[in-house]
Amino acid sequence: MPGPGGSGGRAIALYRRILRAARTWQGPQEERAYIESTAKAEFRRDRNLPPPEAEARLAEAEQRVDLAIHYAIPYPRLHHTPQQFKRRTYMAAPQPPPAFASRGGGGGASSGGGASGGASSGGGGGGQAG
Repeated sequence: MPGPGGSGGRAIALYRRILRAARTWQGPQEERAYIESTAKAEFRRDRNLPPPEAEARLAEAEQRVDLAIHYAIPYPRLHHTPQQFKRRTYMAAPQPPPAFASRGGGGGASSGGGASGGASSGGGGGGQAG
């Protein structure tokens, strides 16, 4: 990644920061080894990039390091999940019955409820008033 325009110093500083993070990583040894080997491989792969691409890769790497340190997850995105957790398919939620279907049953219940409601209200109210 070193190139003209000062990206070489920035790349070295970032590489040292990554190695320091790997050395002080609180996770398992496998994660430390992953951080070191990934940094080594990606910096070697990108060392001959032209300056605009090198700057973009440095910015991406800095963001990835910040996220890894903040969330304590060294892997990019969801690669840290075990293979047993695969994407599930979900069934469609059941749809409620149409509004007109409940209208027919509600009318009969309300007329019956009104008659019984009136008898109990009238009997109870008349007993207290008289």
